[in-house]
Amino acid sequence: MACCRYLSITFRLDFPPVEANAKLPEVEMLADHLSRRPLLVYALVNFQTHLDHLGSNNEKVRDEFMNFVKLLIKQSNSYASLLLGQWIEALKWPTKLHVDDTLARLLLHSLLSCAIETRQKVAEVLLSLRSDLLHIVAGKGYLVTEEWTLFTGATVKLGLLLNLGANIDLKDTDGRTLLSYAARNGHEDILMHLLEKGANPNSNDTGRTSLSYAAENGHDNSLMLLVEKGANLNSNDTEGRTPLSYAAENGREDSLKLLLKNGANANLKDIAGWTPLSYAAENGHEDSVTWLFQFSANVNLKDTAGQTPLYYAAKNGHEGSLKLILLYGGDIDVNLKDTASQMLISYAAENGHEGSLKLLLENGASLDSNDTSWTLLSYAATNGHIAVVKLLQSHITA
Repeated sequence: MACCRYLSITFRLDFPPVEANAKLPEVEMLADHLSRRPLLVYALVNFQTHLDHLGSNNEKVRDEFMNFVKLLIKQSNSYASLLLGQWIEALKWPTKLHVDDTLARLLLHSLLSCAIETRQKVAEVLLSLRSDLLHIVAGKGYLVTEEWTLFTGATVKLGLLLNLGANIDLKDTDGRTLLSYAARNGHEDILMHLLEKGANPNSNDTGRTSLSYAAENGHDNSLMLLVEKGANLNSNDTEGRTPLSYAAENGREDSLKLLLKNGANANLKDIAGWTPLSYAAENGHEDSVTWLFQFSANVNLKDTAGQTPLYYAAKNGHEGSLKLILLYGGDIDVNLKDTASQMLISYAAENGHEGSLKLLLENGASLDSNDTSWTLLSYAATNGHIAVVKLLQSHITA
C-alpha cells in the first residue's frame, strides 16, 4: 500500500504534457523531480513482490492503484501516464493501457540524454521503470533508419546503463538479447560496443542467434563483426534453421557469400528437411543458387515431403533457378515422385508455369505422370491453364 501511494505522489497528475519532440525544459524538470526521490527505485523494483505478499488483499490494492493509473491515461500525453504506463507494460499485467508508445520511447531517450549530462539517478529510475530499456536503446522496435535517427547517441546511453551494472546478456520477455536487436537492425556501432564489452555472440532466444538476424536482414558488416568474435556459423533455431538458410531465403547474396566463405555448411537441413538451396530455389534467388552450388550444395537432398530444391523452383515458376539447378545439379532425376506420389512436372502443370514445364520436358521429364490418378492435362485443365494445356497437347501429338 505504501508503494502505491508513494508512486501516486511521485507521478503527479499535474506533470506538464509531453511536447512532440520531448525537449527541454520539461524533460529537465521531470529529471529533477525523479532524481530527488530516493525511494523511487526501491518502490519500482519491489512493487510486484510487495503486492504478492499481500495475499488476499492483493487484488484490492492493485485495483486501487490501477484506478489511479487509468486516471493518468486519460491525460494520455502527460509525462506521468507515459512513464507509469510503460512500467506497467514491462510488468506484463493483463490490463492494456493504450499508452502512446512512440512518445513514451522518445521520452525515455530524452531522459537518458539528460541523465548523461547530469544525474545518474535518473538513469537508475528509468532502468527500474522499464526493464527492457537496454533493449530499446539497442534498437528494439525500430526497424526503420529514419526512426532510429530520433535516438542519436545510443552507444553512450547504452554505456551509461551498463555502467550501472546492467547485465549485458540480459534477455527481455521475448528472450531477446541486446545483441540480437542491434544485429537485426544493423546498428554496427552498438553491436561493436556490446561485443567489446563481452556480450556473448552465440546467445539465443528461441534458438536464434544474433548471426541469424544479421543474415536474414543482409547486415553484412554486423555479420562480419559477429563472425570475427566467434559466432557459430551453423547454429540452428527451434525449427532447425541456420543463418545460411535465412540469407538464402531472403536473397541476401553478400551475407550468403560471407557465411559460405567462412565455413558455413551448405547442406544442413532444418526440421522440415529443407536446405539453404531449397529456400533459394523456392524464392527464385538465382545468385544465391549459383553461390550455393559453388560451395557443394547437394541438389538431391529430399525434405520430409520427399521434395528436392528442383521441386520448389519448378512449382513456383522460377525458370532461372530451375535452369541453374538443371545445369549445375549433375545427375538429377526429373521424374522423381514425392511422398504424395506426385512428380515435379505435375506441380508445374497444376500451377500453370509454362516455362518451367518446357524446361522439364526438354530435360527428359515424362508426360506419363498418372501419379495420383490425375494426368498432366487434368492438372492444367482443372485450373484453367490454357497455354499449358496447348503445350502438353502439342507434345502428346508430336
